[in-house]
Amino acid sequence: MKQKLLLPLLILALAALAGVLWTLSDAGPGESVAGLEHGGGGAVQEEPDARAALPDSRGLAAPPRVDEDLSTTVVIPLEVELELVEAKARLDDDGAPPLGSAATARLRGSMHGADGRGLRGHVEFVAGPNRGRVLDTDDEGRFGAHDLLSGLSLVALRAPGVPGAEREVLLREKRESQLNVGFGRPASVRGLVRDHNNVPLPGATVVVDGQETVTDDVGRFYFARVASGKVPIYVMKPGYASQRQMQAFTAGMNLPTDSLKFNLRPAATLRVQIPERIGLGIPGQLFLSGPLDGTGQRGYPWHLKSPIAVHGGETVEIEDLPAGRVRLQYFRAGAVARPAVVHETLIEGQTRDVTIHLEPAALLAGVVKSGGSPVSGARVRLEAPDVSGASVTAMGERFGRATLEMEVLSRMPPAVQTTITGGDGRFRFSAAEQLSSVRYLTATSADGKAWAGRVVRKGEKEVELLLEPAREGLAGLRIETSERFQALPVDYVVDGRPDSTLLAPGARLAIEGLPEGSWKVRVNWGGEVILRDVPLELHEVEDLFIPLPEGAIQGQSKQLRDALKVGSARGN
Repeated sequence: MKQKLLLPLLILALAALAGVLWTLSDAGPGESVAGLEHGGGGAVQEEPDARAALPDSRGLAAPPRVDEDLSTTVVIPLEVELELVEAKARLDDDGAPPLGSAATARLRGSMHGADGRGLRGHVEFVAGPNRGRVLDTDDEGRFGAHDLLSGLSLVALRAPGVPGAEREVLLREKRESQLNVGFGRPASVRGLVRDHNNVPLPGATVVVDGQETVTDDVGRFYFARVASGKVPIYVMKPGYASQRQMQAFTAGMNLPTDSLKFNLRPAATLRVQIPERIGLGIPGQLFLSGPLDGTGQRGYPWHLKSPIAVHGGETVEIEDLPAGRVRLQYFRAGAVARPAVVHETLIEGQTRDVTIHLEPAALLAGVVKSGGSPVSGARVRLEAPDVSGASVTAMGERFGRATLEMEVLSRMPPAVQTTITGGDGRFRFSAAEQLSSVRYLTATSADGKAWAGRVVRKGEKEVELLLEPAREGLAGLRIETSERFQALPVDYVVDGRPDSTLLAPGARLAIEGLPEGSWKVRVNWGGEVILRDVPLELHEVEDLFIPLPEGAIQGQSKQLRDALKVGSARGN
């Protein structure tokens, strides 16, 4: 949007000062690189993060009227940041974290094109605990979120006109991670793929930063445009164990053919049998990984193999695995796997057989109703208060939360289970009391306009959910500024999600669809702090007045006028 805002500025600005104005108004990360070296699905129905299924209306300002005067000489935007401190708990229980409170990790970043300008696109979590979550970038290429689950995630960045990127992101509770990707001065990448005897391997699939190609007759591969940063590389060929490697590329790097070399070893095969047809009528999920005790095989892309959908009574054969120890877990709604965790040692060129038996599990059943009638098509969700902690507990061994930072792991069922009600409005889950004696059960109508929720405690077997009009996102904020005679550019961030607008004279910035709860607001203009962490209690639409500095009202700030004078003097 910033480029759109500059149009009236360029018309008003003197041609001799245009370069200075551009430098001051469009300074940005340009060819920035990722800096994250340090920084799921339900057991009943596989689904993306529930928040990704609904449009995010937070931070949408009312568009200006066509006849409003949007001319302005103000090139420095007013910066407004709203941060949710504590949402009004939709569900909570004494001694247990409120519903949704486990998602406290933060991500902030940007995506820029070859010219350094922001790109409109999408950032999708393709693997890890936030799998399915999608963040949109604004006109300046910025994106962000403050309500993510901690752990190692794989994200794909996509925008028109660029090759895209794929990066690993380490998210930690109550901490912010940064991810900035620029497509200016891309690296060119060449390499060789051979077998364990150093014989070239043609036809091997190589994936670099989300881009895919195959090796030629002598095992060579080439990528012309790879964004700078630390990127994942995967090398795969049937009959061989796949490889994963993290590699850092700098802007403009031109790697010779022999810089990246991969030697693939013969693969092992694993055949897993689930003899019993016990459980609810949907596939279970089989998870594979290397050891999670600190000796894990990070050189193998386990997240590309699991979870695998397997019905009870089926046998599945998994190929192209590495030799060494492998860890297996199987989850199916309505059933308990015995043993809960299986360790097997794989040998190159050999097939190992594993049998996992099932026993009936305790169930939680119920019905969703509205006005006394059952509701079909409602999305029902059963989750532990601490999703991340319950995922670690579900692994069945003495691992800590640091385990989630070792591998790209999905949320472990049954920490979160989801299903859709049928015509009778009924649902069934595994009770999952071994993970938490307190669980939260919620239901949302198909159109998202009705909601129900309740706390489920140990021993409950049959429950009823009564839908009522949803209250999520009823709060809002109307921001009014000092009287202005011209439009004002505004950059605003709502709980990590950035956006921009051009506010017409006399107009208010309307930010709607906010969760009820405690918020704080920060406001800056041209490096000057106007409001610093001012607390707000939002339970409906509230009004906030922001006093503007003189420069924001009259046009240019003193700093900008001084810069323009310097630019003019240099031009002479």
